[in-house]
Amino acid sequence: MSATRLGLFDGRLLTLFPRQLQNTAVSPTLLVKDRYARLLENILPNTNKAGSGAKRYGMGARGAELTGLTVTDAWEYRKSDGTLQIVVYCSDGTLWTLDEGSNVYTNIRSGLSTLGTVGAIPFNNKLVFWNGIDPCFSWNGSNCVNLAEYVEDVLCTAETQVDASSFTIKPGVDRGASDYPVGRAIRVTFSGGAGTVSATVAGTSYNSGNNVLTISVTGTPLPNPTQTITKVEYQASPPAFSFMFVHLDMLWGLSPGELRSKVWRGFDGMKAYYQAALNNENSWYDYAGTTPTQDVPYINLTNKAIVSDELVAMSSIDGAAVFHGRNQLYIYTGSDPNTVGGFIYSKTIPVGTVHQKLVQRFPGDTLFMTPYGARSLTRVFQTEQLDVQGDLGSDIDPTIQARLVALMADDTAYKKARSFFYARDGLYGFKLDDTGTLIYVLSEESKGWVTFTGFFADARAFLGTSDGRLMIGRGSQLYAYANGSDSVVGVEYSDAGTAILCKWWSPWIQVGGRWSNQAWEVIMEDVETSLFYIDRFINFNPRDVVTLSFNVTSDGARWDEGMWDVNLWDGVPVNPVALDKFLADSFSFMLRHETTTGPLNVLGVRPIGR
Repeated sequence: MSATRLGLFDGRLLTLFPRQLQNTAVSPTLLVKDRYARLLENILPNTNKAGSGAKRYGMGARGAELTGLTVTDAWEYRKSDGTLQIVVYCSDGTLWTLDEGSNVYTNIRSGLSTLGTVGAIPFNNKLVFWNGIDPCFSWNGSNCVNLAEYVEDVLCTAETQVDASSFTIKPGVDRGASDYPVGRAIRVTFSGGAGTVSATVAGTSYNSGNNVLTISVTGTPLPNPTQTITKVEYQASPPAFSFMFVHLDMLWGLSPGELRSKVWRGFDGMKAYYQAALNNENSWYDYAGTTPTQDVPYINLTNKAIVSDELVAMSSIDGAAVFHGRNQLYIYTGSDPNTVGGFIYSKTIPVGTVHQKLVQRFPGDTLFMTPYGARSLTRVFQTEQLDVQGDLGSDIDPTIQARLVALMADDTAYKKARSFFYARDGLYGFKLDDTGTLIYVLSEESKGWVTFTGFFADARAFLGTSDGRLMIGRGSQLYAYANGSDSVVGVEYSDAGTAILCKWWSPWIQVGGRWSNQAWEVIMEDVETSLFYIDRFINFNPRDVVTLSFNVTSDGARWDEGMWDVNLWDGVPVNPVALDKFLADSFSFMLRHETTTGPLNVLGVRPIGR
């Protein structure tokens, strides 16, 4: 490094930190250097000093280590007292809650299928879980309870008690012994003094000649002598949904089955179930009204598909329901699917969704991953096709498509898909493979994409909490984003002690003639003493590279360090100048540093030459 004076050299090629961040969709020869970068890794727009690029914050461990397990997903739950509870899912099919005061985990559910894709959604002051294989259940802050309800058998007739352990009914059309399997809980209400009696089905026998079903129960709980039966109910659970969503004050569920990369769930994969009543997670079966079915109502979208399809997710926009298929979107409008004409098919749009974990709510919109890149529902609605010029993912669609190849390679890779929204910093994250997490930055200063690596590369769980924190699950440990939002972790610039590698790679820079370079000047705003590198490329050849290294230090305090000045003048960075002589028609640079310290804020890079 040398304190080279500018002298007669030209400083007009200053490359400022790119306001529109990363772009891999346009040739680096055509990109505007002050608008786009070829790569931004672990660098974000500086929210405190607009215009510069800041090293991202690090990660700090939260909670004890779940030894022998891998944290693969996480959610938050607000308890009745208003406190926040972190719930994590692990690779062995177990659910745990974290007591952040004691750092102790408590197991709340075990034995879930490891083949399922686990999800959860808040509803009716509970957290409702699904995985496509096991029964859906809710968490109320204290207990996990399977979704279930007592369904009145309104279609049967001639309910008659035989003795203290059996009774008969005449089943309705298409009903019968399947409603009363061995072990199912039932309730029988009598008009006499017995009232409602609970029992368990021990067996059934059916006489097809007179359509009589005899139901035997365990023990002798029915009244003796016999009484008149006024109502028979059986306990039933909704299907083991593969996805759930809240729309119109009710839960919706997609057909059961394991979500796989290339094998679909079968003919039932286009069914969308909905509740028979509002605002109750245990109100799925239709046994009231004038035309009861005693089944869970559903919509079959099979004949709305232009090509073969399978539903993987659901969202809503502007009051319309959006069903996400692998190949198409299906739009329905209306406010009541339980009434004729109350919920109407609108249109099918030929834009698919890769994975249910890659759908995120956006301000006034929904962002999701298609086989062709990232898309927003608003723009897809406008174009109703794949041509979405200017959409949110347009700048990095080639990168997304390349990573989707890895995601779709097999079921193991497919089930790693995750996304998150971190409202405090306006970050939308999409993890498609183990090379890094793609981050869409939405701020007043900049809008665009960057890449997070380090702990974000192989993390399996991500959670933006309602109290302003970002949590990730990596291996057997939960971590918090160390931007000061978590009081325990505080502010850190390393991933639990591991250095964070930051990269800024510029497009090709040309001046209309040959450029004679003498040095590089890096314009800093805030910096801790660090070792920086510049990889310099020339003549459109990324293999023609020279690497320079230089130290960046903060100057000493310019005034006394008394309390009154609050460090306003203490330790300003000195812009380093590194000698590098070359002659080229075009050139590019990659500025990088790998440190455990911060902050590190870069405003721009100036090639000094003529």
